[in-house]
Amino acid sequence: MLTNACAAYPQQPASPAGEPTPQTCLQVARQAAIVAAAAADDAMTAAARCRPGVAARLESAMHAAHKEAVEAERHADLAEQYADDPDMPNNSLLHCARQAVNHAVRAQSAAGIEATAADLRAELELTLTSAEHAEQESARRQEVAQGEAGGRCRRDRAGPDRSPSTLALGRAACLAEKSGDRPLPRAV
Repeated sequence: MLTNACAAYPQQPASPAGEPTPQTCLQVARQAAIVAAAAADDAMTAAARCRPGVAARLESAMHAAHKEAVEAERHADLAEQYADDPDMPNNSLLHCARQAVNHAVRAQSAAGIEATAADLRAELELTLTSAEHAEQESARRQEVAQGEAGGRCRRDRAGPDRSPSTLALGRAACLAEKSGDRPLPRAV
């Protein structure tokens, strides 16, 4: 069974070389939803300000743009849900991002504005060289190692018999240790 590499991000590799990272897919999907919503808003503004003779045509365009914007938003939301689901296949994020971009392009087209959302496709098609992918993987592993060190620090200070104020002091001491400052005194 395939697993979603993003669901466990950053514990598992983000994506194979040549594919966009899960983070890129999420960003592109969200940006596409924003662009589609803006197109639907533009269509609504045009319909509200039009002459009575062209109202029906602009209202139809407004509804079509809105429908596509809703679909783009749905796909962006799905991408975010899939990112958290380890049972989803790796390519589900890429599929959702592509669908969000397609709906954004259709929303802009229906609104009668320039299809700038098509530029988002290029971000999904960018391929990383093996060296770039290795560099990203190295940076990701370094972040994981730093995060695990911070997690141990907090776990060492947390215990079942600690009050919330004691835990807060422990967190402050952990942050002070990381920044190189002298640790705060611990509550008794």
